[in-house]
Amino acid sequence: MQDPSTAAASGGRLAEVCAALCLGSDLYTGFGYEHGIRATVIAAGIADALGMSADERVDVYYASLLAMLGCSSTPEIGEILGDYVSFGSAMAAAGVDPTSKREMGPFTIRHAGAGEPLARRLSLLARMMSSAAALAAGQLGHCEVATRFAQRLGLGGGIQHDLGFVYERWDGQGARGDSGESIPPAMRVVHVAKQAALHLTLGGVEAAVSIVGTRSGRAFEPGVAGTFIDRADVICEPVATGVGAWEAVLDAEPGTPRVLDPGELDAACEVAADMADQTSRWFHGHSRAVAALAGSAAAARGFDISEVVDVRR
Repeated sequence: MQDPSTAAASGGRLAEVCAALCLGSDLYTGFGYEHGIRATVIAAGIADALGMSADERVDVYYASLLAMLGCSSTPEIGEILGDYVSFGSAMAAAGVDPTSKREMGPFTIRHAGAGEPLARRLSLLARMMSSAAALAAGQLGHCEVATRFAQRLGLGGGIQHDLGFVYERWDGQGARGDSGESIPPAMRVVHVAKQAALHLTLGGVEAAVSIVGTRSGRAFEPGVAGTFIDRADVICEPVATGVGAWEAVLDAEPGTPRVLDPGELDAACEVAADMADQTSRWFHGHSRAVAALAGSAAAARGFDISEVVDVRR
């Protein structure tokens, strides 16, 4: 673990920033708060059990944390589905595979606009049926946004490449149609970990093992799925006990913790701002403008430079 005094004197740990962004993405998916960081702990455990290299473990860790950063970038999908967070929660509770067209189609028809008046639901369904291409493109858009955020956070090209495969499947039935070993190894681990974490929360280790086994060879690489199944108790233990998920995900960071310099922290704050603003097309650039105005006001009031920086951040 990094000495807290060292982190305080710099911009903090990159892992902390990425985990905080991951928590933000949880607010939009409907999969439950801390889902993303629990999945990252599980992904790190699978990578260890597979004996992946040090570089591969870093790719797994950060690809998992950032995988859903683009989920709020297409508000038009929410306009088609109605309350997107409630939709995501219902999808999770029903155990629907979001990468499976066969499962998602009937589920979407049943749940789009749930709770709305009949006329509203019929209108939403009509829009959905005429917007299938937009819904599919939305998944690829999510990947592109996550990739760009990873680049701005200074993460390597391998992680950026991995994030283009968030919605792929081992059997080739995903958003891009990539299959088998054309999917990066890190993302094959993340695919298993995301669903395992979701069903761990819903029904414990037994439920997580069951869903991974059911989807092995279809959504998941059999070798990765089998490794998780064989060692599920150990892999899930850090997030299935009383240990907090936040502490567990920081403990799971592979290698030497990366500390941000002040400029990198500024860039990370801008990522957080842009991530928040992308939930509505009307707010693009809003948070940056607020930060600039607040910083200027602080300077005009005679705050010292460190205080101006704090206000802007």
